[in-house]
Amino acid sequence: MKLAALLKKWLGEDTAAQDPAAQRRLAAAVLLLEIARADFALAEPELATIRASLSAQFGLSEQAAGELLAAAEAEHADSTCLSPYVRVFNTQATREEKRELLAALWRVAHADGVLDQYEEHTMRRIADMLYLSHADFIRTKLAVAEA
Repeated sequence: MKLAALLKKWLGEDTAAQDPAAQRRLAAAVLLLEIARADFALAEPELATIRASLSAQFGLSEQAAGELLAAAEAEHADSTCLSPYVRVFNTQATREEKRELLAALWRVAHADGVLDQYEEHTMRRIADMLYLSHADFIRTKLAVAEA
């Protein structure tokens, strides 16, 4: 299902077209889910970290974060490309918001206690697509690893 179609279904026809914040929340959830699935194993600690990240970054209740994650799982199952989700951040988010997303991606990658090579590779691709520097990539990686 395309991002716009899912937003229309999830938020209602009029709201989806007018709510860039909803687009950004769904795009973030899909990208977080992509990192969790990059190592071909989706663990509960990763899902819990995604829900916590969505709650913290967007001020969502636990229930709303869970619903958003469910919508992202449906969207992720039908997607073949990360570009539409990254594009939402490139058109709507500040550099600092992109860095916050990158930190959340790193937290998900570390949630199961193992940083897989596929998770790191996917993270590098997303950081590049977000036009974040290698210095941002490494600085955020180290900050999350130390925390």
